[in-house]
Formats: sequence, structure tokens, C-alpha cells
Amino acid sequence: LAGGRVNIGVGGSIARTIMPQVITQFHREYPLVKVRIVEGQLVSMVHELRQGMLDFTINTYDQHHLDQELIFERLMQRDYQVVMRKGHPMAHARSLTELQHCD
Repeated sequence: LAGGRVNIGVGGSIARTIMPQVITQFHREYPLVKVRIVEGQLVSMVHELRQGMLDFTINTYDQHHLDQELIFERLMQRDYQVVMRKGHPMAHARSLTELQHCD
């Protein structure tokens, strides 16, 4: 990319965690390209994609809510952990099924 502008829509957590590193690296490789980041909700970003106001979005999407006008591509799979204090009644559960029996 020799120049120009790219408009990217992102969800809130992605904007704060992943995008700063991504934008820094992108600017190193493509210093003449202007990047516009739009943080927003899924519904508004899909609307802006359809209107051509955004080039693409990076967000957590349920693929079933996207129509055939849009292309869905998984970028990464994230692992989430449950964190609790050692003495908590649920601390010894080994599965989500076991958690439903904890009071």
C-alpha cells in the first residue's frame, strides 16, 4: 500500500487490547496509509460496512447474524478462564457442569 486511507470498525475490548499493537506495526510497514479506527456496536458497524463507510471490522460476531453480502473470517480463538479466590465454594469444580451445582 503506497498511501490512502483505511477505515476500521472495532469492538470496545479489541480497541483497547489488540489494536494499539496492530496499528503500531501497520504504521511501521505502511507509513503513508492513514488509519481511522471507529469504536462501536455491532449493529452500527454492520450498517457502516454496507454503506461503504468502513472497509472492514474486527469484532466478536455470531456468524449466523451476517448475511451473504458480508464475508466472515475468523482471526483468532481466545481462551477465557474463570478466576476466583481459593476458598470460594466453586474453586474445586473441574467443569462448567459441576459449577451449576454450587450455591
